[in-house]
Amino acid sequence: MGYMKNKRVYVKTFGCSTNIADSLVIKKVLAKSSYEIVEDYDASDVVVINSCTVKQNSETKFFKEIRRAKKDKKLIVAAGCVIEAQKELKDSKELEGLSIIGTAQLESIARVVDNLLLGKRMVLLDKKDKNPLLIPYQKYNDAIAIVPVAEGCLGHCSYCKTKQARGTLLSYPIKDIACTIERFVSLDVKEIWLTSQDIGAYGIDKGSSIVELLESVSMIKGDFFIRIGMANPGHIKRYKTEICRIINENKNFFRFLHVPIQAGSDAVLKRMERDCTTKEFLEICDFFKRNIKDLTFSTDVITAFPLETDDDFKKTLDVIKEVRPNILNISRFWARPNTKAKRFKNHMPEVGIERARQLKELFDKIALEENKRWVGRTFRCVIDEFGKNGSLKGRNSSYKELVFKSGDFNKNVKIGDFIDAKVVDYREHHLVCEEVL
Repeated sequence: MGYMKNKRVYVKTFGCSTNIADSLVIKKVLAKSSYEIVEDYDASDVVVINSCTVKQNSETKFFKEIRRAKKDKKLIVAAGCVIEAQKELKDSKELEGLSIIGTAQLESIARVVDNLLLGKRMVLLDKKDKNPLLIPYQKYNDAIAIVPVAEGCLGHCSYCKTKQARGTLLSYPIKDIACTIERFVSLDVKEIWLTSQDIGAYGIDKGSSIVELLESVSMIKGDFFIRIGMANPGHIKRYKTEICRIINENKNFFRFLHVPIQAGSDAVLKRMERDCTTKEFLEICDFFKRNIKDLTFSTDVITAFPLETDDDFKKTLDVIKEVRPNILNISRFWARPNTKAKRFKNHMPEVGIERARQLKELFDKIALEENKRWVGRTFRCVIDEFGKNGSLKGRNSSYKELVFKSGDFNKNVKIGDFIDAKVVDYREHHLVCEEVL
C-alpha cells in the first residue's frame, strides 16, 4: 500500500528481555513493510504498546500509555502479555476501537497496522506455535542482541500471571538459535542475551537440555559474550556441574547466573508453589560460587507474600546474608487476576513497602562490600550502552556494570568497542572505571 510508506510507527515496550525481543520483531516486520520506525512519540502516526503482565504496576502503566495515545489522537495497537493473559479485555471500554495483537501473532503486525490505517480494527489473539528466530529481527543496539531460546515455562507458581500469556514451554530449535547468533556476530554484535521465561527448562519438551544448547552455541567463533538468562532453581540444579564446566572452558560466556529464590521461608515457597526448598537453593548458590571464579550472581525476592510472617521474612533476610548476591531484584507482592494467590489474604501495602526497604538496605550494604573487592583491578571489557550525561557504560567478563565518565577516553571510543579498564571507585550497583591506554 504505497500511501502508507511514509507512516511513522512508535513502539513502546514494558517488561522483560523477552518483551524487548518481541518489540524488535515488531519493528523489523514493520520496517520490511516500508513503515518508518521512530523513537520520538510525538513524531508518530501509529503507536504500538507492548505490555507486561507480571505486576499490577506494569499493567497500570500500559493503560496509562493507552489513555495518553488516545488523548493525542494516535492510532493504537495494543500488544503483549496483558491482553494475552486476560483475553476478556479485548471487549473492554479501555480497548474499544483499538487493534490488538497477541504474543504469538507478531509476524502479522504489518497487516494489523495496514488495516488500522484503513479504519479496520483487528484482534489477533489465537495461540499457535511460533519461532521468532525465523524472522531476521534487528539488534537491540550496536553492541547487544537478544535471542529468545524458548517461550513459556513448566512451572505453576501461584502468583504468576506470565504463564497465562506465554503458555507451556516451547523450545526453539538449537540450529535456529545458533544461526541467529552467528548472524548477529557477523553484524559485529558483542553481547548475545539468551532469554526465555526459564532457560533452565530449555529443551525438556524436545528431549534436549540447556547443556546441549550451551554446548552448541559455545562452538560459534568470534569475539563476543553470551549472557545466560534467568533459570529457576528446580531445573538448573540438574545441570550445575555441566554449566560450570561450559562457562569455565569458554571465554565467550559471561560469568553470570540469574537464579530466583523469591522467599527464604519454605512455608512461603510452598504457598508460592515454587520448585525448590531454601536448602536446595543455598546448595545451588554455593556450588556455582565455589566453581565459577568472579561469578556475578543475581536473584529475585517477592516481599509480603500473603501470610508471610515476620519470622518468614527474617528467614529471607538470612538467606540474602548467606548468599550475598551481586544483583537483587526486589518486588512487592501484587495480586494478579486469575491466579491462585489472588484468593489469599493480602498484607496491607505498607508491610510490603517496609520489608522491601529493609531488604534493599541489607542488599546495598552487601553490594558495596562485594564491589569494593574490585578496586584496582584491570580487565578487558566491552562498551555496550550510553549512561547519564553522555557517559558510557560497559561490562567485563563477570557482567559487572562499569561506568565511565565521558571525558575519560583519549580516543573515539564507541558502543561495541573492547577496551582495557581499571576500577578506580565503586557504588552499590556499578564499578567506576577509567580506560587503560
